[in-house]
Amino acid sequence: VGRLIMAPEQKEFNRWVIVPFAILLQLGLGSIYSWGILKPDVKVDFDINDTQALLPFAFGLLFFSIAMVFGGWWQDRVGPRKVAITGSVTLSIGYFLSALIFLLDEDTRQDFFFLLVITYGVIGGCGIGLAYVTPIACLGKWFPDIKGLINGLAVAGFGAGAFIFNIIFEYVNNGLGLMWTFLISAIVLCFLCIGGSVALKNPPEGYKVPGWEPVDTSGKKIEVRHWTPSEVFKSGSYWLTWTQFFMSAICGLMVIGNYKSYGATIDADFAEDAAAIVGGIAALFNGLGRILWGKISDNLGRRKTMMIMFSLQAVLMILFALIENKWVWVIIIQLIYFCFGGNFSLFPSQTSDYFGTKYLGMVYGMVFTAYGVAGIAGSLVATPMLEAMNDSFVGYFLMFGVLSAVACILAALTKKPAPPGEVKEAGTELDVV
Repeated sequence: VGRLIMAPEQKEFNRWVIVPFAILLQLGLGSIYSWGILKPDVKVDFDINDTQALLPFAFGLLFFSIAMVFGGWWQDRVGPRKVAITGSVTLSIGYFLSALIFLLDEDTRQDFFFLLVITYGVIGGCGIGLAYVTPIACLGKWFPDIKGLINGLAVAGFGAGAFIFNIIFEYVNNGLGLMWTFLISAIVLCFLCIGGSVALKNPPEGYKVPGWEPVDTSGKKIEVRHWTPSEVFKSGSYWLTWTQFFMSAICGLMVIGNYKSYGATIDADFAEDAAAIVGGIAALFNGLGRILWGKISDNLGRRKTMMIMFSLQAVLMILFALIENKWVWVIIIQLIYFCFGGNFSLFPSQTSDYFGTKYLGMVYGMVFTAYGVAGIAGSLVATPMLEAMNDSFVGYFLMFGVLSAVACILAALTKKPAPPGEVKEAGTELDVV
């Protein structure tokens, strides 16, 4: 007579365990937004102008978005952990190589500014892009029931990371100089980002949230369909979404890059003294916006939330241009950062709503290229644009108010696309064939 040996009951994995690790990873990746702290010293050290000093940041954003497409494709195949660790190491190597440039003597170093663009911008940007997409795609699969909120939490660290690295960069650079700033940052980023990567993993195939069914804001059940990247690329809804992201992102980036200069035209002494504090608080508003706009969209719907956010941004841009008061300047900066942060929870959530989660890593990478284009375009045209306007910020910000309004109109026109082809039942999910 044999014994029946019962396998121990397997405890269900607590999906919330992944969230703090995702935020930790994003805190390190958000260091790119602290470039403004280093830019003045880089400008002096290499004897270059404002536009040139923005090139490492601009190329960082560009290659950030390009690498996201590959990172999304890769993590869809091998899972998020390996890709996130690879991105974390690549980012740290970019900072380490940037530090080595400052071993050159001052006269020689001025001829090698392009190396900083390559190490910080291209290599570092690729590292950010590989790692950034992984928690978004991973958590999107674990939390289909609260996509907006969870995407907001996943990327809130990226916005708030600038607050931490503003302090690190300011303290280390003032005390030890640029070489040690890059070197110490490389070490901090390595531990921070790899530490945040180790817990990332996708749910098992066919995972469903217990007791939850996908429904729209009216309570109607939603059938989940998963578009391939090639099908997404041919969709009009993809291009409308991409254009909205580009318009909203370039508006936010143009304010972020020039708020201190604009403040100097209102009250130079106040702007000089307050800029670092104002920017640090704004970084927190950036992170807060990612969470709150995402949560609002879970209740109200993505399209309505985007229309509200873009409309608010348009009004803020116009007020920013027309009311020249230092306290209005402080308040509106925070609110613009708050709206800017919302882009990074709303667009991945809408991408998931429209095109499914099976290929979300690569598909959202495709959408995110809009941000990369906005980043490099904004960095390169901001100064020439202001010069063409005789350094008047009124027309400058009014133009971005109009762009924000156009983004709102496009949001109103964008709808969930009809699936390309027949749909058949395949296990626990519906796949496009």
